[in-house]
Amino acid sequence: MLLWVGRWQNENLRAHMYAKRVDENQKHIVNELRNHGRSVFVASATGSGFPDLVVGYKNKTHLIEVKKPCKDPTKKLTPAQQKFHNTWKGSKIHIVTSAHEALEITCKHD
Repeated sequence: MLLWVGRWQNENLRAHMYAKRVDENQKHIVNELRNHGRSVFVASATGSGFPDLVVGYKNKTHLIEVKKPCKDPTKKLTPAQQKFHNTWKGSKIHIVTSAHEALEITCKHD
């Protein structure tokens, strides 16, 4: 799935459009989290390496990066995502490939 994001170019202040790829499993993960009582803000269009989802449950906030299933999802982080993960001073950023993993993370950290 492609998500269109508008962006301003400083030189001539005209809009520049680009496509940001969203992993196919993200919609299912978001739906399952919401169906199980979680608040979900989809932040995948934010850019700058910010995680795809901000999930709230039982007065806790979880940052979640969604990746397609593969042997090692951490190898799929973009350079911007890797930089954000390495410099983030808040709670851990979780990388998930399924709704089950996302639900497990929000339950574990009650």
